[in-house]
Amino acid sequence: MDEKAVKYFQRDVNAALMPAMFGRERLGSGREHITITDPDTDAVLYNFFNKYHPPKPPKILDNNIVVEPEIKPKPKSSGNKLTYAKLYISEIRKYPKDKLSYEYAGMCMHLATYIEWHDGSLVIGTGKRRKFMERKDISKELKISDSTTRRLISKLEELKLISYDGKKYKMIGKLFGKGREIECESNLKKE
Repeated sequence: MDEKAVKYFQRDVNAALMPAMFGRERLGSGREHITITDPDTDAVLYNFFNKYHPPKPPKILDNNIVVEPEIKPKPKSSGNKLTYAKLYISEIRKYPKDKLSYEYAGMCMHLATYIEWHDGSLVIGTGKRRKFMERKDISKELKISDSTTRRLISKLEELKLISYDGKKYKMIGKLFGKGREIECESNLKKE
């Protein structure tokens, strides 16, 4: 293939003179107007619009070795759908009732609605107002006193179900899993 044609198709130049004249014009809408004309008569042989594709990031040379730039994947989102949590009853039964009471297990289930599933941290808020949960947020959301919250957190830390690294609380136990909606009578459409 002609070197001029190769440069044109690699988008290095906007026009190339070959047996036919290829022309490319980028419009403000992000589209390209491409024309193919006869170079002798200047008659338009073909005229069309093409979707503009932005150039790929340049490759980085490191000691004459081509290294592809790192492209970070977009984080997954729930798509504004309700989140669900699975409660593993078999895991709860592994703890004696005097260590993990039903009251504390229920509080854990309520805290599971605030889990960031990729790292297990507890977050509150949406959008720009998202923040890591603090002890006062936990007591506010569970509607319990501060002293009860301290007892809850110390008991869960003792059972290795929650951890605090000075910045955020993380649910680290195997009591919960990321769930999906379960079809039941209330969720089925009435026919």
